[in-house]
Amino acid sequence: MSNRNKLFTCIVFFPDELARRPRKYRNINNISRFERFAEKEEALYFNVYSKKTNEFIQRVYTNKKAGQAG
Repeated sequence: MSNRNKLFTCIVFFPDELARRPRKYRNINNISRFERFAEKEEALYFNVYSKKTNEFIQRVYTNKKAGQAG
Protein backbone atom coordinates (compact mmCIF):
# COMPACT_ATOMS: atom_id res chain seq x y z
CA MET A 1 0.00 0.00 0.00
CA SER A 2 1.43 3.36 -0.98
CA ASN A 3 1.30 5.76 1.96
CA ARG A 4 2.68 8.80 0.15
CA ASN A 5 0.38 11.85 0.22
CA LYS A 6 -2.53 9.91 1.68
CA LEU A 7 -4.17 10.29 5.06
CA PHE A 8 -5.69 7.46 7.04
CA THR A 9 -7.77 6.97 10.14
CA CYS A 10 -6.88 4.02 12.37
CA ILE A 11 -8.86 2.36 15.13
CA VAL A 12 -6.67 0.47 17.58
CA PHE A 13 -7.93 -2.56 19.52
CA PHE A 14 -6.37 -3.96 22.68
CA PRO A 15 -6.39 -7.42 24.30
CA ASP A 16 -9.17 -8.09 26.81
CA GLU A 17 -6.59 -8.44 29.58
CA LEU A 18 -5.70 -4.75 29.29
CA ALA A 19 -9.34 -3.66 29.72
CA ARG A 20 -8.82 -0.69 27.39
CA ARG A 21 -11.41 0.64 25.00
CA PRO A 22 -10.58 0.96 21.28
CA ARG A 23 -8.95 4.26 20.34
CA LYS A 24 -9.30 6.25 17.13
CA TYR A 25 -6.34 8.09 15.61
CA ARG A 26 -6.82 10.50 12.72
CA ASN A 27 -4.56 11.97 10.03
CA ILE A 28 -2.08 9.08 9.92
CA ASN A 29 0.27 9.39 6.96
CA ASN A 30 2.79 6.62 7.69
CA ILE A 31 1.30 3.19 8.42
CA SER A 32 4.68 1.58 9.21
CA ARG A 33 5.49 4.18 11.84
CA PHE A 34 1.97 3.93 13.25
CA GLU A 35 2.38 0.15 13.52
CA ARG A 36 5.49 0.65 15.69
CA PHE A 37 3.50 3.07 17.85
CA ALA A 38 0.64 0.55 18.19
CA GLU A 39 3.10 -2.14 19.29
CA LYS A 40 4.44 0.16 22.02
CA GLU A 41 0.86 0.72 23.19
CA GLU A 42 0.43 -3.09 23.40
CA ALA A 43 -2.31 -3.12 20.76
CA LEU A 44 -3.58 -6.41 19.42
CA TYR A 45 -4.45 -5.02 15.97
CA PHE A 46 -5.70 -1.91 14.22
CA ASN A 47 -8.01 -1.22 11.31
CA VAL A 48 -6.99 1.26 8.62
CA TYR A 49 -9.55 3.44 6.84
CA SER A 50 -9.21 6.04 4.10
CA LYS A 51 -9.70 9.48 5.61
CA LYS A 52 -11.20 10.79 2.38
CA THR A 53 -13.74 8.03 1.68
CA ASN A 54 -14.02 6.29 5.10
CA GLU A 55 -13.49 3.02 3.23
CA PHE A 56 -11.95 0.10 5.14
CA ILE A 57 -8.49 -0.66 3.73
CA GLN A 58 -6.93 -3.35 5.90
CA ARG A 59 -6.49 -4.87 9.35
CA VAL A 60 -2.93 -4.90 10.68
CA TYR A 61 -1.98 -7.29 13.47
CA THR A 62 0.89 -6.15 15.65
CA ASN A 63 3.74 -8.46 16.61
CA LYS A 64 3.07 -8.07 20.31
CA LYS A 65 0.70 -10.52 21.92
CA ALA A 66 -1.09 -10.09 25.23
CA GLY A 67 1.17 -10.85 28.15
CA GLN A 68 4.37 -10.78 26.10
CA ALA A 69 7.27 -9.07 27.84
CA GLY A 70 9.35 -6.48 26.12
